[in-house]
Parts: sequence; C-alpha cells; structure tokens
Amino acid sequence: MKKTVKISLLLVLAISIFSCNKEEKEDTKGEDNLGHLKATIYAPDARAYFFTDIKYYKYDVIGSTLEKTANISSFGSQLPENFDAAFLCDNDKQTYFFKDAYYYKYDFSEAKVIISGVTGEHGWKGVPANIDAAVSHPNGYSYFFKGDKYYRYSHTSKKVDKVAPITNWKGLPASNLDAALYSTDNGYLYFFKGNTFYKYDANTGVKNTGMIGVDDFDELSFSNE
Repeated sequence: MKKTVKISLLLVLAISIFSCNKEEKEDTKGEDNLGHLKATIYAPDARAYFFTDIKYYKYDVIGSTLEKTANISSFGSQLPENFDAAFLCDNDKQTYFFKDAYYYKYDFSEAKVIISGVTGEHGWKGVPANIDAAVSHPNGYSYFFKGDKYYRYSHTSKKVDKVAPITNWKGLPASNLDAALYSTDNGYLYFFKGNTFYKYDANTGVKNTGMIGVDDFDELSFSNE
C-alpha cells in the first residue's frame, strides 16, 4: 500500500513539473512575438523604438541591428509605463507619448518629460482618450486611431478636423491597431497589429506586409523599395 501511494505521489509531481514547464514556454513564446506592442517611434537619431507594456527595443535602422532592450523605466524620467501610443511630431520635432487621458511631451536630448497635460484640454484638441495608435506626417497632420476610426489633427488649426473610418486607409486592418510610425528616410508609414506590420504608401495604400518579433526585425525594411 505504501509503495502504491509513493508511486502515485511521484506521478503527480512529474505531471505538475511538466505543466509548469509548458506554461513557462507558452508565456515566453507570448513575449517573443511582440503581441503586446503598444507604440513605436522613428527618432531623430535614425533609431526606431518599439515599446511593449514595460520594455522597449532600440533598433538601428541604418545598421539593421537591435541595439538595446531595457525597461521603459530607464528610458526617461516621469514617463509612464504601459502607455497607449507615441510619435515624433513632424510639426515641432518633439516626441509625444499618450496614456489614458494624458499626453507627455518628451525631450530626447534631455531624456525626460518636459510638459504633460490632459489630452483635448491642455493640447491636442478633439483627440479622444485611450487611443490605440498615433502617427505624424509631414503633410501638416497627425493621425490618431481608436477602435474603427481615425482622427485627423491639423497643426494649422490646432484641432481635429476630420473623423472617419480606418477603412479609408486602403489595406489596413479595419480596427484596433497597436502602433504606427513614419519613416523620414523612405517616406513610408508603418502600422502594426499583433506581430504583423503594414508598410503603407500614402498615395496607393499598403505596399507590403511582414512579421516582426523580439530580436527579429529582419523583415522590417526601412529602405526605399
């Protein structure tokens, strides 16, 4: 009887260890596919930054290499983790982060937040809270995406002047984008959903798509092709 109980306990222990290992592998796999990408920035130093809930990945665009992976807490003072969107604004060449109903103006040279406020009240009039993605374009507009709609912000009138469905952007997913950026090197827009990116031509729509993951940005080309 004692021998039977001992064997049963060993079997239970083995099954528990196997289950734990399986869960750990599944969790790691979930992290490796950048499925929680929250924001992207194409910075003035020819580096693209990819932000997840708590980490960021610094990618050398010219050298096509991943330079750094670190916690967002080390990126700059007063910058919140797990934010909703970010972009380098073409109008004033400053970087803006958005989280919930707030925005944070970030200075790369000083590596810190220099201004913060309530979105729509202290700045960015007409932009809703809790946006999904945002991108600035040299055509004088910044675009904010939430659900199945986008909000076009005019830097001339300093307010949102158009709200329309995302389906107006030919070839993009119809809703719930994760992030977006504009490449100053090749003039293309890049949109992200899950671990899929969409390389977008402002005149013709989606040019091509690809996959990215942690330590694997090979398909993400910032060339003119």
